[in-house]
Amino acid sequence: MKKFKLLVLFIGTTIVTTFMGNAAALAENFVVDGSNKALNTNNNFRKVDGNPIMSLWEFSSTDRDQQFDRISGNRGGTLLRHGSTGKCLNSHYLTNGGVVNTWPCDANDPDQNFNIISLGNGLSQIQRTGTNLCVDSPTRDNGGKIHVWQCDRNNPNQRFKNGTVTVGPYYRNFEGSHSNCNGITHI
Repeated sequence: MKKFKLLVLFIGTTIVTTFMGNAAALAENFVVDGSNKALNTNNNFRKVDGNPIMSLWEFSSTDRDQQFDRISGNRGGTLLRHGSTGKCLNSHYLTNGGVVNTWPCDANDPDQNFNIISLGNGLSQIQRTGTNLCVDSPTRDNGGKIHVWQCDRNNPNQRFKNGTVTVGPYYRNFEGSHSNCNGITHI
């Protein structure tokens, strides 16, 4: 009987911790300055190397396709984990016009390490660590192109308003079914 009570106590504590510990989280979005278009992708977008490309879409603070979590990188930068794919922003092609897509997160992958550089007034640039290339948006249409381009802090294509939104609640997915982000599923 004593073992049963301890087991029930352990299971109850685990459930409470799981639900309460993940009640809500902050995510970040990046809206092109002077527009209402945000970085956006999902698994239905056109793919490069089997992974969705980044694009622009009409901003919505509740759209998981436009939300990112910052994760510490191991290459001197920050990883931006995408809300709906669970993959990280990725820039492998290091030339002006190089495509930006998402890729399974790896803190050791230099293609996924970015510096978020404050430009003041709530604006920032997203620079690929170890390069002079920044995330750039030459169009302002839904489905608009996102690529990297030589960094220029005065280039409006590289200036993003970034803000935080509360997302959640989340619960841990212990049954092995599909989840958004390393075992965490949005409900």
